[in-house]
Amino acid sequence: MRKLFLTMLAVLFAVAQFAVVSAAPSLSYRAYVEDNGWLRDVSDGDTAGTTGRGKRLEALVINLSGVQYCAHVQSIGWQNWKSSGDVAGTMGRSLRMEAIQIKLTGSNAKKYDIYYRVHVSGIGWMSWVKNGATAGTTGESKSIEAIQIQLRNKNSSSSSRNDNYNNRRGSRYDDDEDNYNNRRRSRYDDDDDYYDNRRRGSNYDNENYGTSRGKYRY
Repeated sequence: MRKLFLTMLAVLFAVAQFAVVSAAPSLSYRAYVEDNGWLRDVSDGDTAGTTGRGKRLEALVINLSGVQYCAHVQSIGWQNWKSSGDVAGTMGRSLRMEAIQIKLTGSNAKKYDIYYRVHVSGIGWMSWVKNGATAGTTGESKSIEAIQIQLRNKNSSSSSRNDNYNNRRGSRYDDDEDNYNNRRRSRYDDDDDYYDNRRRGSNYDNENYGTSRGKYRY
């Protein structure tokens, strides 16, 4: 009995160690927003910043072991790379952040991909990018208004499925809108044709009716 107990204890200890080693690192970030200052910290995948209020995101802090990030700022351009806990962007200068690049270094870069996307003025949510790619715009005078950041297992199939799903959703909504507009235009064209045909038919009938009356009258 004692041997069984020790065996179970050893198994539980090994599982606990594996869980600690396998646990994903903690990711949090927060945004400095026009007229609001620093907003609260958010975590993996949540939105930092605002949408639908027309307020520029001016600075960003990311807390994650091994992360580096670089911001493209109005009137400045690309800043130097920052590390976990550092401020990218500016504060109190009313300068918009226009684009950002985020990447991982060290052991986390071997285990995880870092995905991110931004909400841009006049555009809305842009597509997800990862591992140092540029999110946002440069040279268009458009401000980032919000950002979402996710940490995913390296080259996981779920990452591909999520990317394809998001792309399909965007494509589907665009196609639905085009189809809806085409249906509306087709319906209105059909209605116009029908209305014109009725008018032409009505005029033709009236002319024949007048002719018929004239024929019988005389």
